[in-house]
Amino acid sequence: MSKDGQIIASTDTTVIGMNWSSDESFRAAVLGRKFFGDLHYDQDQLLNAFLSSPIYFEDRIIGVIIMSRIAEGIISLSNVYTGMGSTGETYLAKQYGDSVVYLTPLRFDKNAALKRSFPANDSSTSMGKIMNAKKDTLIRGKDYQGKDVLAALKYFPETGWGMITEFGYKEAMAPIVLLRNRLLLFNGIVILISTILAYFLGSAFVKPIEELTFNANKFSEGDFSQLSGIRSKNEIGVLAHSFNVMAKRLQKKIVKSDTMFSTVFDSVEQGIILFKVIRDSPDQIKDFEFVLVNHWAEILLDRTRMDLIGKRWVEEYPHVKDLGLFDMQVKVADTGETMTTDYFYGFQGLNKWFKNRVIKISDEELLVTFDDISQQKEANLQIEDLQSIFLESQSLGKIGSYEWNFLDKKLTLTPAMSEILCYAIKDVADISMEKHPFEAVIHPDDKEKANQTIRRAIYDHNLYNVEYTILCPGNIIKYVWSRGKVFYDNQDRPIKMIGTVLDITEWKRSKHEIQKREILLSFAEEMANIGSYEFDIENGKTTWSDQLYKMYGYEPNEFELTEDNLLRVVHPDDKQYFKRIFEEKIFQENAFDYQFACVRKDGSVGVSYGKATVFRNENNQVTKVTGFIQDITERVMMVEQLRGLNAGLEGRVNERTKELSVIIHNLKILNDSLDNYAYIISHDLKAPLTVIEGLVPFIKEDCKARPVNEEGLKMLDMVGAKVEDMKNIIENVLRTAKMQKQIKEPIDLLQLCQDVLTTLNPPSHFHIDIQDSLPIVNYNRTSLKQILQNLIGNAIKYMDKKNPHIKIESVEREKYFQIGVSDNGSGIPEDKLAKIFERFEIAHSKENIESHGLGLSIVKQLVEANGGRVWVESELGKGSDFYFTIPK
Repeated sequence: MSKDGQIIASTDTTVIGMNWSSDESFRAAVLGRKFFGDLHYDQDQLLNAFLSSPIYFEDRIIGVIIMSRIAEGIISLSNVYTGMGSTGETYLAKQYGDSVVYLTPLRFDKNAALKRSFPANDSSTSMGKIMNAKKDTLIRGKDYQGKDVLAALKYFPETGWGMITEFGYKEAMAPIVLLRNRLLLFNGIVILISTILAYFLGSAFVKPIEELTFNANKFSEGDFSQLSGIRSKNEIGVLAHSFNVMAKRLQKKIVKSDTMFSTVFDSVEQGIILFKVIRDSPDQIKDFEFVLVNHWAEILLDRTRMDLIGKRWVEEYPHVKDLGLFDMQVKVADTGETMTTDYFYGFQGLNKWFKNRVIKISDEELLVTFDDISQQKEANLQIEDLQSIFLESQSLGKIGSYEWNFLDKKLTLTPAMSEILCYAIKDVADISMEKHPFEAVIHPDDKEKANQTIRRAIYDHNLYNVEYTILCPGNIIKYVWSRGKVFYDNQDRPIKMIGTVLDITEWKRSKHEIQKREILLSFAEEMANIGSYEFDIENGKTTWSDQLYKMYGYEPNEFELTEDNLLRVVHPDDKQYFKRIFEEKIFQENAFDYQFACVRKDGSVGVSYGKATVFRNENNQVTKVTGFIQDITERVMMVEQLRGLNAGLEGRVNERTKELSVIIHNLKILNDSLDNYAYIISHDLKAPLTVIEGLVPFIKEDCKARPVNEEGLKMLDMVGAKVEDMKNIIENVLRTAKMQKQIKEPIDLLQLCQDVLTTLNPPSHFHIDIQDSLPIVNYNRTSLKQILQNLIGNAIKYMDKKNPHIKIESVEREKYFQIGVSDNGSGIPEDKLAKIFERFEIAHSKENIESHGLGLSIVKQLVEANGGRVWVESELGKGSDFYFTIPK
């Protein structure tokens, strides 16, 4: 077996792969002790016993060997009845729970081994008496058949075995009965013989009878060592001879039992000492005397039994009083309570940790068993260190673990686990196995998924492997990946679950960022008609981007990137050149570019331009080459066309170049100028305003013939006034574009915002907050009004919420004022944010909203012309925040 109890080799191939880690024979051996197990039947119905031993390699245990042997030595005790008469036998038994089980075949029940038993509290039989008294004795009692027997009892506390050697009482006492009968007969004869013969012969018979009587008393006391010396051939001599034969037989049995006890006693790999209680008064214990010491105790104490037996414990080991061991043994002797303790004995050269167990045998005897647990203690310290390292590793790796005990309804979390769960999970006593133990912090969108996964793991024996989102206090979101295993009892009922949870929030966000960058890179490659590649020379792997395949007319990953397939896109005329470039330059240069004729999938020919970067390791060996390839076919064709067109115009090149430079410079100035926008606005806006302005007098004239109410006239006047305002704005913009320097004046920003809102006239349900402390700034009034009118107008135009909210505020900085216009409207798509201030760029293409895409470009032009900058922060569906700065 391996150190974890897995059977890796066996003469019985059917058990290979099984786990015996819970078996006592394995647990004892893996702790460095040899083990002799109880009896059991093998497949051939033969009694066997387990023997186990650790396997060492360089002073460390690497496994365990367990051998099942036929219990020949023990069986022979019960199978051989030589000298046992017609009723004598020897057998063993052991208590298991509430029953005492016979371990060996019985003389009158050959199938009794491990099959026959009786209640443990039954003391009616000789075996029941020894198993309940747990001490050695010689008794007259009943055997397992209920027959009257004379039995010698022996109890082995190390193994819990009881051994009986017994004879039928009649058979055992037959010589004595015969002696008694013969004595009665003899006495009768003596009465009839004359007094004279009695006088002469009495001395010849009385002395042997006295000797036999003395021996009989000794025999009844269990002392079989006293043999009769009578050698006469009369009845007394025959009776004495019978006594001697029976005593020798019983003595042999006792010697054999003692030998077996000594073998078992010394084979147990656990220190065992039998102490005799030494008292200086009836109630005062002053010391303990060594009575028995087994072989393992000699090894542990580094003392021989001959050196210890008969000596006093405290005198030999005075420090036991300081350690409290003496007081503990006194307490066991007084109370009868069995006690166990661990202690370190660092005196007299021992320096070991011991585990002691003290058992009271009788009022005058204590049995002490002890083990050297120094390695175990060191292992416990190592385990504590490893546990500390494990917990620290969990914290660093953002991985936690937990145990959910279904029986106790108890949840145990490691510190890292509690941190991942934001310390929000305390107890699951009220949570059933139908729900996830962390349901309280799982995001609502993931609760059902997590609950289903935990139920399938518990009831369907499925693998528990799930990814979900945790919602911590403060709306903090964490992404986690959880795995676990459910454990079951012998009846396939779930008892507990052990799992781990990995915080993958950073990985998830990084993955999203990488995916976004990959998408942007893919867009950039597609727009520029560029593909990228990588040659991983160390791992022999080649990678092309999807766009590189598409450049040559193939679907992504349509063919395997072998050397021959890579050259299929190179024109035959350039293949040698292409191979030479890569074979030479990657070993000579860190970067190089190249150009070659290419062949597309449809057979068309083009031109490709490539650039490569070479990576090397610390030994200057090439490990990787990355680069890009661009399709420059159109550019090459244009160059060729230009060369053809310019073939006859070489004399005019310089002149045209100068003219083009001037034109380009002028166009740049023109394009950058606000004048361009002013003319567009003046053309687009003045025309409809002129029409409106012309229609207003006609409408008023018509109204004279058909009178309208006063409110209608006010509205017409308002239309006329607003048309006039718009004309002024357009004229001011036009003048602004033509002026190199604008006239600036102090402007009350609060008042100007209110004027703009009056002009825009937003719907009544709009909630607009204007900061009371808006500053007075030095700015061109028309420009500032146009900036605010565009920003606030867009907030109103693109509002899609039932409760519209617009906020205008300012923040004062060291060198400028920062003005902000915020709304809770439709927001701007992320891909539009970078280009929203460009000309003709529209954030939304909604049919019901008309826009030319000029407003924000005008705002940018005006803000930058006045020494400021403008930017936007927006999230689609949640609104936008526009900011611009005004220098102090």
